[in-house]
Amino acid sequence: LDCRHTRFIQAGWGWWVSWDGQKRFDWGGAERNSGSCACGMTGTCFGTGRLCNCDSNDHIWRMDEGFVRDKTSLPIKAVHLGDTKDAPLEMAFHTIGKLICKGRSMFFTLFFFVFLLHVHVTFLLFLMLF
Repeated sequence: LDCRHTRFIQAGWGWWVSWDGQKRFDWGGAERNSGSCACGMTGTCFGTGRLCNCDSNDHIWRMDEGFVRDKTSLPIKAVHLGDTKDAPLEMAFHTIGKLICKGRSMFFTLFFFVFLLHVHVTFLLFLMLF
């Protein structure tokens, strides 16, 4: 998110919507519904007490960025940005990148666990018989 002279999540002017219609008050790199951006989690936002750079509401172009890792909320359905009615003074631009999936699916994990359990039980039965 690139922004200038705006208020964002901390001020209640911005949020995003998950695939199932839930309003989310966090931005990439922050914990779920923390009211924060990545810089708020690390304490590196511009300005004392800020949880997002785009809550600075000043004339400098700022940026909040990060990855949304909460797989249960993806893909992002919509992004709402407020406090931008006085363009070109107040402006914000967002970019949502490609959906990238990594790791194993729950199905694979469950299948593998059941498979191991089956092998273990079969082996125990074998030992009991002999």
